[in-house]
Amino acid sequence: MGNPVLDAVLWAGGFSDDATALSGGRIEDIAGALEIHRVAGRFLVRMAENPTIPVSDGLLDAVRRSHAHHAGAAARVETDAAWVEKGLRGHPAWDGRPVLLLKGNSAAHLLGAAGFPRLTSDLDLLTPDPVRYGRIFEDLGYHRLANSACHEEATFSSPDRSPLDLHGYFPVWRYPRGDYQAANGAGGLVMADWVSTRKLEYGTILAGSVTHPASEAGTLRIPDVTTATFLLCAHVFKDYVEMPFVQPIAKVRLAELCEIRDLAHHPDFDAGRFAALVRDHEAQDILAFARHVLSGLDALPAALAGAGRSADRDSFPQEAGFGLLVDVGTEVADMLVRRDTLGSAPEGIGTTRVEVGATPATFSVRADGKEGSVPALWSTPPAHPEEVFAVECGVSEADGEILFTFHSSRGLGVYLDEIAVCLGNELLHTARDVHEAGFRVFPYASATASAWHVDASGWRVTLRVPAETVRRHRTADGHIPALICCTRFVEMPASDWDAFYRRCISSVLIPVRLSPATPATPATPATPATPATPATPAPQGSTQG
Repeated sequence: MGNPVLDAVLWAGGFSDDATALSGGRIEDIAGALEIHRVAGRFLVRMAENPTIPVSDGLLDAVRRSHAHHAGAAARVETDAAWVEKGLRGHPAWDGRPVLLLKGNSAAHLLGAAGFPRLTSDLDLLTPDPVRYGRIFEDLGYHRLANSACHEEATFSSPDRSPLDLHGYFPVWRYPRGDYQAANGAGGLVMADWVSTRKLEYGTILAGSVTHPASEAGTLRIPDVTTATFLLCAHVFKDYVEMPFVQPIAKVRLAELCEIRDLAHHPDFDAGRFAALVRDHEAQDILAFARHVLSGLDALPAALAGAGRSADRDSFPQEAGFGLLVDVGTEVADMLVRRDTLGSAPEGIGTTRVEVGATPATFSVRADGKEGSVPALWSTPPAHPEEVFAVECGVSEADGEILFTFHSSRGLGVYLDEIAVCLGNELLHTARDVHEAGFRVFPYASATASAWHVDASGWRVTLRVPAETVRRHRTADGHIPALICCTRFVEMPASDWDAFYRRCISSVLIPVRLSPATPATPATPATPATPATPATPAPQGSTQG
């Protein structure tokens, strides 16, 4: 496909026999991609099977070092799973029911010799009574953390054990059934509907499970071949849809696609039971996505192709921010090794041209379109229609830095406020959480200097970025496309994703095009940024499937 990193990753996963990229790509890029996609183990096995393939000097050693480090963490998870089972069985509050270890290396156990242990660092446990079991885990020495995802009842840490996520169910996401955007009558778009969730419950997974190989008493179990395939399809779909911002590679991990492919080829894969899981959980979107991606890689197993009805669709929207669902037109190759996260997100919203110079170029977004509001996409929770996100923005350049400023008069939310600026395939990010725990820190975000000032007038945020960081994303026409996303929690995170989008989150997405400022005479004040003339805003379509 003309991309050495992508070609190397596909070869490692067994999706290609073309190994020429292994002797021509940058070692750090290929080794890093293999680690992120969690296929370093598969790469090393394929190299052992094909020892005469030319490889760049140092690549094998770099992959071996990375894999050895992560394989140790994965082995620790397996050991800790057995330790947790033993602790449960010895606790007086245990009710005798098994715990289920989700994801992790379940597929490797099920595939036996054909399996490839991959990076995993925490225990995802599904229990029949999360409150009871959470207390037991605390008695075993785990510490309950302040933050967790909607489908996680709680998250725990321990200085001596792998982190533990306690689940009450496994989420099965689905797209809205109709148009998910609408024109707001003021030159912008508003979200009209969001993704929703069906719940894969403990009893269903338990009925389709087998004993974990490390279990001494049969009370630690993992999903069987068919259930594991369904879980992986659901997880890949959620990972793809859920707020990608910018990833160093992409949101869809090749290791999970390898496992879906291999499990669907397994003799124990039951296409009829898989189709029933899809039907019972209204999971036609996740099946359509799995088929779409594997077909794009020429690797769709016949058993999965015939395992029930999927949604009839050729587009797969993603969240450009919390609750901001847009059709970015991502190709399958870009899902694996991303070239440009912006895709077609600005289309249909309208892009504002911002002249960047010594004098700040200012612009604002308000859902009523007043006071010079520029085109944007809003996600406002129906439970709090008054919480439409309004923000004033400024961009300027001085002393080799680009300075972004943001002001919101509503002040900090109840849980987390954050700002992200996406430049091509690079992320500038800053966040403020009420716990001051830093749990929204992206390790791959570019270096910035940010400051939050909070007073009676709301919050003001400054984000300083080296000018070269911004300029390297200049396109042939001299402009720099960017997406600005601002988010506030107006309620604490809900216990399920349906309520999360409809009650908790207020967000806005602003497409801009940064341009060198036109020199102005000293007597002429800088002109505020003005919107480019967009096409008439219209819903970005329907996700009816």
